[in-house]
Amino acid sequence: MGRLTALSKQHGYTLVELMIVMAIITTLSTIGFTRYRRTIAVAEEVVAVKELKDILAAIEFYNQVHGAYPLTLDELGLGALMDPWGNPYQYLNFTTLENGNGGGADNGADKGNDKGNGDSGNGSGNGNDNGGGNGGGNGGKRKDRFVVPINTWFDLYSMGPDGKSTPPLTASASLDDVIVANDGDYIGLASQY
Repeated sequence: MGRLTALSKQHGYTLVELMIVMAIITTLSTIGFTRYRRTIAVAEEVVAVKELKDILAAIEFYNQVHGAYPLTLDELGLGALMDPWGNPYQYLNFTTLENGNGGGADNGADKGNDKGNGDSGNGSGNGNDNGGGNGGGNGGKRKDRFVVPINTWFDLYSMGPDGKSTPPLTASASLDDVIVANDGDYIGLASQY
């Protein structure tokens, strides 16, 4: 009879015990999900860096063969290449700024989209919607925190996860950009440049 009394007193876990277990599971899930998201973000950055290296190699090869840098990524057959976030890679040959025939959105476009891909009124380009006037492509050269251009001949970059960018790397819209700087010596996040 003593055995029956002992068994009848055990009814399972208490509500407090179940709440503690749920709190532990929730905490572990949150930590795991946060790490998973960061791992995905790092993987996307790595893919963007790799693709920028490949594009840079194609641009340099084109320069060796033709004696000049391409005016657009379309000349390399790479105009439709998208970064890991679904945005076109951005390329601005500085001669298009000097000659005033660079592409970009809002530049007399007949087929351009808001990313600046398409034919513009005075040249085709891969400028984003920050382009301006008659040859802005990307609104001008990318600049570091001292407002000094980060490249000599051209800018090449991904607009990052937010799909936005402005010429100064210190602007909030540019911090997540994956850039080519120092004429190819640096390829990585603008926020770490």
